[in-house]
Amino acid sequence: MAKAVVSGLAGVAAAKFLPTLIPSQYMTGNLVRTAATGVSAFVAQQVAKWITKDPVINEAVLFGGLMQTGSTALNAFLPGLASQLGLSGIVDAHWTIPENPLRQLPVAATTAPSGDARMGVAGLARAYGNAY
Repeated sequence: MAKAVVSGLAGVAAAKFLPTLIPSQYMTGNLVRTAATGVSAFVAQQVAKWITKDPVINEAVLFGGLMQTGSTALNAFLPGLASQLGLSGIVDAHWTIPENPLRQLPVAATTAPSGDARMGVAGLARAYGNAY
């Protein structure tokens, strides 16, 4: 299982890295970017076959690369498709972050005892005073 997970992550990494080697003037549009990621997944599988003969590693590298291809396709095409279908709530929700009500509690002001009244206080509190 660990061998398949590590190999799958290697496939994801290869599918993310290999398209960056293509010059940017050729990487125009979402379809080309997605296709380049898919081709990178198959190239990574062929390199894994060349390095090792273990079919578990080879298939896991391809699986990881294809998962990265799917992620690239979703990021490229889902926002436009969702807005055309009227599903804008799926893409940009702009959620507000609620305030923490515990941080808004007022701190009660206390007066620290001084002089002889502090003799019954623990050592650190006597040395440094109260926190509030």
